[in-house]
Amino acid sequence: MNSKHELVKIGELSRQANISCRAIRYYEELKLISPTKTSEGGFRLYDNNALHKLNVIKEFKKLGLSLDEIKSIMLPAPSMKKSELLDYSRKVIKFQLEKIEIELNRLAKLKDQNKLALAMLDQCQKCPEKVCPSDCLNKKAYIK
Repeated sequence: MNSKHELVKIGELSRQANISCRAIRYYEELKLISPTKTSEGGFRLYDNNALHKLNVIKEFKKLGLSLDEIKSIMLPAPSMKKSELLDYSRKVIKFQLEKIEIELNRLAKLKDQNKLALAMLDQCQKCPEKVCPSDCLNKKAYIK
């Protein structure tokens, strides 16, 4: 969108935001975005604000937030004070960080297991035996 007041159809908004038209319609159902107006022909028309909101949604999704979490941040209850919204947003993001830490720990363990398996396979490759002895500790590192 070039100017602040230029309106575009859903297909153009989809292209600019790199989000499918279907996803945009779904976000409309969730009330995360809405068309600025509808044309005489019945086409949804969107302004730059819709593009901005779609980009915000994408960033929240990159952080791993669910659409329910995104909705609660972007559409807080009317009675919610700014401090409550900030506290809630912080809790959601802290929880997400905790989930990421757990996943990073799981991946670190998996990485270590793979490194160990490679080291075992390296030892097997250097072994002069034609057939792996039944008491070989490295036998579990490869698949027959």
